[in-house]
Amino acid sequence: MLSGAVLTFSIYGTIFRNTLIYSKSLLIFSLIIAGSVVFLGPLLFGGICHAYLFFENGTYDYLFTTSFTRQLTLPEACPIGRPCHVYATLPENSSDSVFINYHTNIIHKDSNTCYTTDEKSTKETCFPTKVIAFDGVEKVGQRNIHSAYLYDMLPDTLYIIRIYYENKLQAEEKYHTLPVDTSKKNVTIVMGGDAGFTELAYKTGRQAAQYKPDVIVLGGDIAYDNGMDTCYYTWDQFLGIFEYMNQVKGSLIPFIFSIGNHDSGVESLSLRTMKQDAYGPPYYTFFPQHSKTDSKGEIVREVPDVQDRLSYSYHIVGGSLQLNLDSGYVAGYSGTQLEWMRGLTNKYSKMPKFAYYHVPIYWVTGLWDPVASGIVQGMQYWVPEFDRSRFMSVWENHSHLMKRTKPLKGGTPHENGTIYLGEGCWGALCYGLPLENSTGIFESYASGINHFWLVQHGKDGVSYTAIDTNGAQIDVLHQNYETFGITLC
Repeated sequence: MLSGAVLTFSIYGTIFRNTLIYSKSLLIFSLIIAGSVVFLGPLLFGGICHAYLFFENGTYDYLFTTSFTRQLTLPEACPIGRPCHVYATLPENSSDSVFINYHTNIIHKDSNTCYTTDEKSTKETCFPTKVIAFDGVEKVGQRNIHSAYLYDMLPDTLYIIRIYYENKLQAEEKYHTLPVDTSKKNVTIVMGGDAGFTELAYKTGRQAAQYKPDVIVLGGDIAYDNGMDTCYYTWDQFLGIFEYMNQVKGSLIPFIFSIGNHDSGVESLSLRTMKQDAYGPPYYTFFPQHSKTDSKGEIVREVPDVQDRLSYSYHIVGGSLQLNLDSGYVAGYSGTQLEWMRGLTNKYSKMPKFAYYHVPIYWVTGLWDPVASGIVQGMQYWVPEFDRSRFMSVWENHSHLMKRTKPLKGGTPHENGTIYLGEGCWGALCYGLPLENSTGIFESYASGINHFWLVQHGKDGVSYTAIDTNGAQIDVLHQNYETFGITLC
């Protein structure tokens, strides 16, 4: 074996020696190639983004870009002057507060955000902004991300939002706070998941816009950026969908976003750590969804720093408790998140309760290994809490299908149980997978249909309607508060 290695070394050594002596031009050519790889490689192939594209013909593809190709092909995302995006996210209390977020050119470093109820008035209540410099990408994608926490607002009231920087008014928007409860006014939520930024997502968004929702809930896999700051342009395209919806409604519609694998860049329960800072993932840097807290865990009405932003949050929406959960991407099913959940359900025991997250506990199709452990942990830790606290419904995503279970307790049909619905097919490729209902727990299910859910909280209960991209209703259900022992004031 040693003699073979010596022989091989001798042969290659002789070839190399002869190349040096007799083929100087080949050597020079090799050095040029090596130098090109060393010096031009990072220039041509640095800053890779790997995103997903979904098409209406039922196919999908991968989109690879680099800093070099984006510099050549993309316009500047946020030119000097007005904000390039303005959108709202929700803190805990949606009836008296909101996060107003906007992106500006990197040179606009300071700003103020103000509100008033009188469009003609100059008397305003103003708030400072927290500014994050998103400057770790090429120049065309760089921006500052401004977030302001507006509070002490009146419930169910239309506000004029004014954005100031460089000593002048740069933008004016409208925002309508949510009511304290739905005893006198309904709250309409458009819900879905697995959206993306291609034409399919726009088509679903245009249909959803007709209902002029009060809140938009997306349960993960939002822009399909895979947690990469270099995929910022997927968010620019994605936000365009909802800027159209804002125009139709005439005011900003607040977001609630759950985290998924294509937002975090890791699989559920993968045990991989995810770096969280000003460079991303954009799920954190772009979207504050909870208040800052002090050392005792009490709410401080300030925008939290990026490194302190959690992957789960809660929101009081129209007098209901809405839990936005992390199905194992950053936080585990048990431990801190579970204790947090129990504390909230005890505190708000008399409210209607709902939860949403990415990975389903009840799948309507065949399973594969990466999700099996999530199902086990969801059944072990979350389902008992949903049952104990009598959640009305739980909204699941990820599998690109449509489903609704019968009311369940402990995984079996029960007259007063929790309904699990959704399954995530806003703008992603909706698989034509074989559907499976051997347990008999599913009331309604379908494949291959892009859709969203219209969830309407009213005086007597909640209605759910699954609507496809052509406006057809593909599933309808109503739940009464009385069934769950709930009486609105």
